[in-house]
Amino acid sequence: MPNTPIFNTFADNTLDRSGNLRKNPEWISSQLHHPKAKFIPMLNLMVPIKKENNFSYIKYLSFSEISYYLDNSLNPIFLGTKKSIPYFVCDLSESNKIQNLNDLISFE
Repeated sequence: MPNTPIFNTFADNTLDRSGNLRKNPEWISSQLHHPKAKFIPMLNLMVPIKKENNFSYIKYLSFSEISYYLDNSLNPIFLGTKKSIPYFVCDLSESNKIQNLNDLISFE
């Protein structure tokens, strides 16, 4: 196994957690449907990966890309905003609709 450094992707967080707004359901709903909202789907604690030019990145999905996979019981978790763009994470491990998800993205 190569000696590759492991980076904590979620360290040094630069997101505004919006502590004063995150408990407001109407505001959260508006952020869910924000045209530039980004979603990190997780599958059994793995994140989606996009590889470009020998680098790996987290693959974010838009609401239109992820909405099919969200069941009513799977509520996205608001992480925060960065440059007015809302970020969410959602665990799709229990979703009944993930059969075709691996055609769209790769999880690692």
